[in-house]
Amino acid sequence: MYSRFLESAYGQALQYRKRRDRQFEIWWNGSLQTKGTRDSVSNLSFQKCVRKMMEDMGRKGPYKGPLFLELQFHPPEKNAPSIQNLAKHYLDLLMSPIQGLSLNRKKLLLQDDSQIRFLSCNYAPMIFEEGIRLRVHRLSDFFADLRLYRDLRSGDFGDRVKDKEDEDDLFEEDQIDSWLDFQRDRTDWKERLGEEAFASYELMMQRFAQEQALKQRKIPLRALGGLFGTKHNAFGHHPTMKDILLANASLSRFAYFHDLTAVDLGARPLITGDSDRFKARVREGLAAYKKRIPLFSPLLVTVGVTIIYVPPVKAPKVDLDNLARKAIIPAVHEILEPPSSSIVGLRRLKIKHPDGDDIDQFIERLKKMPPVQVAGYDILCAERLPDDPPNGSVKLLLHAGDAMRSTLTHLKDVLDEWERDVERD
Repeated sequence: MYSRFLESAYGQALQYRKRRDRQFEIWWNGSLQTKGTRDSVSNLSFQKCVRKMMEDMGRKGPYKGPLFLELQFHPPEKNAPSIQNLAKHYLDLLMSPIQGLSLNRKKLLLQDDSQIRFLSCNYAPMIFEEGIRLRVHRLSDFFADLRLYRDLRSGDFGDRVKDKEDEDDLFEEDQIDSWLDFQRDRTDWKERLGEEAFASYELMMQRFAQEQALKQRKIPLRALGGLFGTKHNAFGHHPTMKDILLANASLSRFAYFHDLTAVDLGARPLITGDSDRFKARVREGLAAYKKRIPLFSPLLVTVGVTIIYVPPVKAPKVDLDNLARKAIIPAVHEILEPPSSSIVGLRRLKIKHPDGDDIDQFIERLKKMPPVQVAGYDILCAERLPDDPPNGSVKLLLHAGDAMRSTLTHLKDVLDEWERDVERD
């Protein structure tokens, strides 16, 4: 009887609330620091905020199992640090207590960086108050939420739950085809518009096409769980279902990370000297990607990056943060030059000032941000599949990016709205 209740909408909502209640979350306001600009007062304030939430939750020690961790940074107006350097510093603070923090143990919230199997970092300059939003999930809870999302989208508990961001608009104008038509007839357009007007119109058409192409490349939530393999699936140990799940994972990875849309960076550094070779492969791969897809040069819209890491058969565990920070994200910034905000993108379109006096303060703030910055990046450690290379692999996908709509925020918004609807019924 109880098992049937748990399989109902009310039972699923109850289990979802339990998972939500044990999620660790803080909003901390303070001066953002990096390894090179350490402020002991600010760092201590952050750790005290973490400790206070742990006490409120009744947590007496650090997490021990695999985790999903999200860091959303709200940078200062001036001298804003880069996203990857911020991530490194605050992940370190989540592990080792600094002097002045009263703590009778060696670790604060995390035991080790390698616990993080899914790291999501976002850069949100549109938030006026400098600080951080930190959310930590058990990895098993995150996958349970993904399964619930998939079931809701399939209509398993009544009407199919809609998610506008995860659905294709059949009536949307095909901006990519319009861009290709424009390129084919560019000589005629130039004669018709004149040099100056043609240049502005071309960039505008390119921006619209970029928005659509990058949106299509973003991995939908319903497919995200399938990239990992069988380990976090309820049927992963079933003899027949396991083969099906492995085949589905292989197809999903091919669909979203094939050579036409993604960048294959090869294996991560494994031996001495590999780091420089890996950095060179990253730069060469991104440069080739930029040349292969001229639509994305220059980038006129904010973008996100998803990195899928498949570990080698035999090698020590790797910190996902180090993998992204040391070679990948800096190269994305240098070679692809993604605009840090919509304002930067518009300035590349030669638009000096969007209309609307009520947003002057907001615009001025964004103008002070670094001109180049990804809106966010997700890096995940996936299960090895039978056809994976022995040394593993690292692949990068460029897609639409919105710092205020992270992977976790998107997922939670849909599930929270459904849970409220269940409560009202």
